[in-house]
Amino acid sequence: MTYVIPILLITVTAIAAFMTLKKKPPSTAADPYTAYIQSEADAPSLVLNEANVETYLVWKEPNRAATPPLHIGQSGERYSTLTGVSWLDANTCIIAHRSGLMLAIFDVNDPRQPLLKSRIDHLSDDVVAKETGKESWEIAVSGCWDCAYSLYKLTRENGNQNGFAIELVNTRAHNERTFSHGVAYDAEGRLCVSMSTGERPRIEIGSEVHELPKPWGARDVIYDDAKRRHLAVAVSADPKRSAYDKVKTSIWTKGLGEKEWKILSVYDNVHSDAICSGDGRIWIPDQLGNRLFAVNGATGAIEAIFSGDCFNFPHGLDVSPDGKLAITNYGSSSVAIVDPNVLFNELKGVGEGRA
Repeated sequence: MTYVIPILLITVTAIAAFMTLKKKPPSTAADPYTAYIQSEADAPSLVLNEANVETYLVWKEPNRAATPPLHIGQSGERYSTLTGVSWLDANTCIIAHRSGLMLAIFDVNDPRQPLLKSRIDHLSDDVVAKETGKESWEIAVSGCWDCAYSLYKLTRENGNQNGFAIELVNTRAHNERTFSHGVAYDAEGRLCVSMSTGERPRIEIGSEVHELPKPWGARDVIYDDAKRRHLAVAVSADPKRSAYDKVKTSIWTKGLGEKEWKILSVYDNVHSDAICSGDGRIWIPDQLGNRLFAVNGATGAIEAIFSGDCFNFPHGLDVSPDGKLAITNYGSSSVAIVDPNVLFNELKGVGEGRA
């Protein structure tokens, strides 16, 4: 026994030394994205409520998909309700209800009842419409974990402005365990899909496949007609069923014909699932703070921040042909429709009042 103890001590010491060598030293490298963080400090802000937005519609459905609640930041429980929205024309839009497994079309001038409701076979996080004829559209719906996306044919009935018919064309199955979040069409009519997390996070633009550097997972991708570029919004952490912190949101750009994505800006402690553009601005929702950001399209600087009870876990958004902005609320099963020109005029009035 007098020889066993030293041997054991030597063995334990050797193992400890080996494990120390195996441990990676703490990283001292600077975050390469810190320089792109945009400050909120000087951004003007405006509080909105349901009464002073142009339209506020509520659409509730039962939780047919039996989706569990999410806890994002300090926002508490949020159930899967309205996710994506896409304008068909200046007066009508199509909306996806995630847990209700539904699509619906609303006339924003009279949003009390949908013009059409149609069941879908999978969860959804985004919806987009591409006009294919005078009174017809191709509708793409992202499929979350269930599928990559499904495509539908939507037509307006002859002579009936409020009559629509929709039929499933096909569904693209997943080839791997990857989450399909955002869908859009670009100027060439190509379907753009953002696969945000899972086995193979990526952005698809038609047959092209792109990957953002880690840790960024693209939540949405769109085409900016005015700047002839694709835009993507990405987050540094994926939402879990429990709260998380230290999340960042970034905006990326890729010019038409370019191969590489370039980072435009980063927003600290912001989680955004959607992006759209119009009049030289980029718009993103902030789900952690129940806010809407107006961002300079050239620099990424925050031009204005809008908040208030009309934003409750804002999820999807889209700009209408006449410039109106529709924002879906995941937390209240609602859509707020605002006029950016009115918002900035009100901001100007608030600023002049303070002067």
